[in-house]
Amino acid sequence: MSDFAPEALDAMLSCFFLGGKAPSSLTIGAFRKSGKEVVTKGYTRMPFEGAFEIKDGILFNSKDIVFAPARDDWGEVISVAVCDGDKRIVSFNFKDGLSVTVGTKLRIPAKQMSIRILAGR
Repeated sequence: MSDFAPEALDAMLSCFFLGGKAPSSLTIGAFRKSGKEVVTKGYTRMPFEGAFEIKDGILFNSKDIVFAPARDDWGEVISVAVCDGDKRIVSFNFKDGLSVTVGTKLRIPAKQMSIRILAGR
């Protein structure tokens, strides 16, 4: 993954404030302690579109985000990130790493990923 993508963050936030749609290129990926994205057989990023909403200045996942069952061990997953291609827009770190083993699903419950929008501060 490369550096932060401010233009993609602008597009993501504009879609909520201006009533548009999020860019279709946005996805949600899972990352290991090494900072590298999970790369195993059967792993795929989840779609961003339809997973988030904004209320009272807080952008949050409005529904559970559930990855497909792991076909190989993923190891310890410490974060998920909203991505635009190979760029991470924003990462959400878990308090404790999550071990994802064969047959298990990485699940982020609704309202567990949030960003407070502080306009003009």
